[in-house]
Amino acid sequence: MSGLILDDLEIRMAVLAAKELERRKREEGIKYYEPYVNRTTGESIQKKAQNSKARIILVEGSNRSGKTVLGATTTVFHATGEYPDWWEGRRFEPPIRIRILGTDFKEHLGQVIVPEIMRWMPKRCIERTKKNQTGVIVSIILKNGTQISLMSSEQDLKSFEGWSGHFIWMDEPQPRDKYIASARGLMDFDGVTMMTLTPLDCAWIYDEIKSKAMESDDIECFTLSIMENPYIKEEAIEVFKNRLKENEIEARLYGRYEHLTGLVYKSFYPPVHVIEPIEIRKEWNGYCIMDPHDRLPNAILWAAVDETDDVIFYDYSWIDRLTIKETAEEIKRKESEYDIKIIKRYIDPNFGRKIYGNTGKTVKDEYRRHGLIFHDSIDDLAAGHAAVREYLHFDRSKPISFENHPKVYFFKTLKEPIYQMMHYMYKDDRNKTGTREQVQEQNKHFPDCVRYLLVQRPKYRKPDYDIIKNYEERLAITGKEAITSGYYK
Repeated sequence: MSGLILDDLEIRMAVLAAKELERRKREEGIKYYEPYVNRTTGESIQKKAQNSKARIILVEGSNRSGKTVLGATTTVFHATGEYPDWWEGRRFEPPIRIRILGTDFKEHLGQVIVPEIMRWMPKRCIERTKKNQTGVIVSIILKNGTQISLMSSEQDLKSFEGWSGHFIWMDEPQPRDKYIASARGLMDFDGVTMMTLTPLDCAWIYDEIKSKAMESDDIECFTLSIMENPYIKEEAIEVFKNRLKENEIEARLYGRYEHLTGLVYKSFYPPVHVIEPIEIRKEWNGYCIMDPHDRLPNAILWAAVDETDDVIFYDYSWIDRLTIKETAEEIKRKESEYDIKIIKRYIDPNFGRKIYGNTGKTVKDEYRRHGLIFHDSIDDLAAGHAAVREYLHFDRSKPISFENHPKVYFFKTLKEPIYQMMHYMYKDDRNKTGTREQVQEQNKHFPDCVRYLLVQRPKYRKPDYDIIKNYEERLAITGKEAITSGYYK
């Protein structure tokens, strides 16, 4: 009998304890926040984003990936000044001014953002709130003097001007002009912007923020995926996936940009493929690749192949309106800046065979006359794309290691080539099998150079520099093609 009474007492105590925990979470929600750990990698992208010291923190997330929780908790930490022990990010001393940007008042701010803020904000910290005419909270004043204002992209541009503050949380894409009007106000306090969004309709964010992250310490980007959220069951994810259209899957499941779902090289990942410049060693094999044009700048890339057959693109030229003689001089000038010897040059075969002016000679002939010998590359689009993807490939779910790393890299100084690799797109039309066949003309020139080299799958061989020099001199004079086996010892 006493055992039954004890069991009943234990149950009652457990129920009371659970109720007390729920009460404390309602009153002091932020104290119970823990960034989730990705189910496959074992790391916490939420924590990494909150520990960032960048001035612009871009978090691209799929639906139900935890991005709104991330933005709300970061806002509460800054607003209260009560940071957790693990916090390594920027800190502000209250009172501060915060602006939250949403897409509309009724649904987005009223039904998503405000409830999420109130879920985490300690009740003891709130002094008062103010609502607009539709009953949505648009201002939260804390007892420490911090002011949080909530604004909607429905408001006119003038409403966004004139504000100054410390922190902006932009949830979901906003019009560029309204973001800029708000961001100006951060200059007075060296403030921070956090963007949390599902990348559906935000080309300006990709071009002006994400694309510049690799060259700026002020911008840091993170990606959250529903696939990594341990609080969402895999069965529920599969049900959600089956409801999506094909063009929605990249953004809504993986947090990737919908306007770039036609990307040719989706595996191009700047945090890994784009590197700080290193020494280009003399003993490596050098290559020059050119995609020439009549009315556009000539796209020229230089690459090195090291002893492990890794390919490193280290320099480029993108200069308009040069004659062949001037282009040849520019190529020689660039190459004089490095100790590495160029062992072979590739050119777009369609242009290289073209008759230059009324000379009766091909473009390749004219470059040969100026001491530069170009060889036709393989202009097989499908084979070239496959080769580039092969070189780009590595398993992103595992750490970079000797066994897991890409075979091609780009110096971060190659701004135009990197931009084009990130914007190289298929056309929308498809053939009868449903596969894309043609690429857009825009942003294809440096990607063409990349595939002209990688489709050759260059292998490192120790060069004999005297043979290379004699070969080029002889070829420039005779115009005869020589076998390449004489390049190497």
